[in-house]
Amino acid sequence: MLFKMIQVQTISLVPNGPNKLITQGPKNLIKPMQVGDTTISININDEYTIDLGQTVKYKGNIPYKINAIQEITKGYELVVAPKSKASLFLLPILGTRHDDFFYHTLFCNAFIALEDEPNCLALLYRFSGKGEFLRFEQKLRQLSSFKRMEDPSPYFTLFVFNIPTEYLEDYQNFCLGKYSKLSATLKDKIFQFHQADANSVLGQILYKSTKRRLRMQESLGMQIDEDAELLSVPNLEQEVYRKEIYV
Repeated sequence: MLFKMIQVQTISLVPNGPNKLITQGPKNLIKPMQVGDTTISININDEYTIDLGQTVKYKGNIPYKINAIQEITKGYELVVAPKSKASLFLLPILGTRHDDFFYHTLFCNAFIALEDEPNCLALLYRFSGKGEFLRFEQKLRQLSSFKRMEDPSPYFTLFVFNIPTEYLEDYQNFCLGKYSKLSATLKDKIFQFHQADANSVLGQILYKSTKRRLRMQESLGMQIDEDAELLSVPNLEQEVYRKEIYV
């Protein structure tokens, strides 16, 4: 007896870091709905729809609140939030290696303020009951700048810190988008934390690279003053923690 092999085409959602799910499977099974240039939902295999603002639970219990849907080469990204600029430039105040901070696995974002609490540094994490994360939590509590810890939901943990006195001017310059004015001490910590150097994108921003400025001029089709900063000013929508974005 001959058996005919039947291939069932399916779409699955898999995490790509703590802030993003991506689709895996035949892209032609996904139908987007758009308003202007914004994708507001995707329909998967005519079986179910994912809308902006909807919370999708990976493996039934890990929530991802979808705030953006972006088309990629092989499918779609369902995005909670992009990494903030504070994650690049201010988080290194607290440590020396991004691996020590679960940067690519549990770390969601860093913020320059809470809605009702300005002038602080806050870190949002996906909660983990594993021993290595609980030990990490204790290390954060021992930092002199540690202020408090709170749980916005059973799935997230928020750590709040004071800005160390020696970095207050750096904090103010960051908020104004004056990245090149950050102290040499903080610049070195940024390089060490992100395993970068002066030739990296971060280095070109921190030291106003002529190469980056000329590339930006060509891309934007406009002249950029030699004294201008080479990255946009932080967007408070992304840099201030708002619970409803994540929870």
